Amino acid sequence: MEVAYLQNKKGKYYSVNQITQEVELDDKENPLMGIPKEVPVRKEDESNYRTYNDFKQKRFRFLRDGALILRNLYLLGIGIESDCTLRIEGDNFTVGNLDFTTMVVEGTGNVEINCIIY
Repeated sequence: MEVAYLQNKKGKYYSVNQITQEVELDDKENPLMGIPKEVPVRKEDESNYRTYNDFKQKRFRFLRDGALILRNLYLLGIGIESDCTLRIEGDNFTVGNLDFTTMVVEGTGNVEINCIIY
């Protein structure tokens, strides 16, 4: 079974308070309710990756709490300089930094964003 986490660079975990719906940071591992789904990298975002040289990139679609956390970090945080690492554990282990310059919020509230894989 796969589980996914969003963390800051200090290793704290992002989560959504189930009562207030506010984004919180905690030392406790708080898995996302939904696993981000990999989607094709958009053509308009490919040029952003030329600066990352040999690093692999993937694009993910976040739903529910993952989308809420990312929207909150971008809109209420510091925009493209937001600090967020994705970790997916399971069959397709993935760890990487999210590139907020490629973030797109869909009309449904879902978020698509590229991840620079370590």
